[in-house]
Amino acid sequence: MGRIGPVILYRAGMPVVHWRAARLLPRKPGYGGVSRNGPRRFRIRACSLYLAVICAISDLLPRGGRVETGASWHARRGCGCAMTGASADRVDLDGPRRDVAMTLKELRCLLAIVDAELNVSAAAQALHATQPSVSRHLKLLEEELGFQLFVRHGRCLTEVTPAGHEVIRIARRIVGDVASIRAYAANVRGESAGDLVLAMPQIYARHVLPSVLSELVRRHPRLNVHIRTTAEGELQERQMQGGDDIVLVSTAGDRVPTGNAIPLFTWKRVVLVPHAHPFARLERALTLQELASEALVTYEASRRRDSSLRRVLERAGLEARFACSAQDAGLIKAYVRAGLGIGLVGELAVEDEDRETFAVLDADPALPECVAWALLPSSSVIRDYALQLIQLLAPQLDPREIRRMLEGADRPVWPSPRPWPGNPPMSQSPAGLRTLPRRARSAVSPGAYLG
Repeated sequence: MGRIGPVILYRAGMPVVHWRAARLLPRKPGYGGVSRNGPRRFRIRACSLYLAVICAISDLLPRGGRVETGASWHARRGCGCAMTGASADRVDLDGPRRDVAMTLKELRCLLAIVDAELNVSAAAQALHATQPSVSRHLKLLEEELGFQLFVRHGRCLTEVTPAGHEVIRIARRIVGDVASIRAYAANVRGESAGDLVLAMPQIYARHVLPSVLSELVRRHPRLNVHIRTTAEGELQERQMQGGDDIVLVSTAGDRVPTGNAIPLFTWKRVVLVPHAHPFARLERALTLQELASEALVTYEASRRRDSSLRRVLERAGLEARFACSAQDAGLIKAYVRAGLGIGLVGELAVEDEDRETFAVLDADPALPECVAWALLPSSSVIRDYALQLIQLLAPQLDPREIRRMLEGADRPVWPSPRPWPGNPPMSQSPAGLRTLPRRARSAVSPGAYLG
């Protein structure tokens, strides 16, 4: 049968079973009727039988028991014949782990699951990991804590437990503090390499950021930018929980986002109508009455009851009639082109080629201006290149005031945001069309909080 080694099962620190197991494979060819490189089927079945016996005996132990293999038993008894490799490892059963501390990776997996609305697969995708790996880290964390963080229904996570909410709150602070330490150290070393995670509506990412990021990457060639698009109206608290460095949102009128919000620039909304539409011959801004008389194709956020568009129309005793809505200005233009109605978009979303298809009219001045904001995580250290990105978007800001705000000082009185530099005033052509200068321009579209 070859060499044998003991397997000892412990309960409350005392050995209760002593079972001597034979080696699965003989040491010499032909010994015991089976060669060392004998049939694979035999070797697999023998290994399966061995593990099945171990699992069957270990299932009889209470929570917290452990299995000790022959190598560790010889080492503990001082026999001087301890083996090395996987056989020398102790196999822990269910129960809180007492010998291994939790890791940052486990905390990051926990936060990723929460940010993905308890979808483990989506969390794994956000972490660029596999779903089994994320599940394993969650299991290890719960074993370390000794209680479950989520309520489960089968294999699905349904909700966070009361204790889990407190763990998540502390985990966010820990992960954020570690990131702040690393950012501070990188700034002290003067490093220009690193990751910059941005979240914004799709139209911001498509039209505003390209020219700005081009200049930023020219200054920092080793910068790695990650852009995450958000839906219009997505809550800012949920946005800032995803580990983003900067989140761009928009508001209309005098609304101010909560948290570390920095005003960047302003823009207005304009109306797009086909050339054959009667409004195309107007040489003035479209009134609220005229706007309410037509079917509108505009942003999804404008449909909300508290949107600035609906509030202005209701104060005038009017009601908006929506034909279609979308989150992308390109889709709005496509549906206006298809004849579904007149379009209401951000003025910077109008490109030069759009003048060939649409007449671009100013909207009633009663519609308030929109403000683009940058949201920053609380109590964090901002990297130098992230601060430069904000300065490229809003040159009027003082970077020292931004750093003081992030350090916990009172919110400063920000200078009034300026119109976006790529947004010159519109002029009326003799043909009745609103025209824009032919030059490279960036476009801004309503994002979250617009309406």
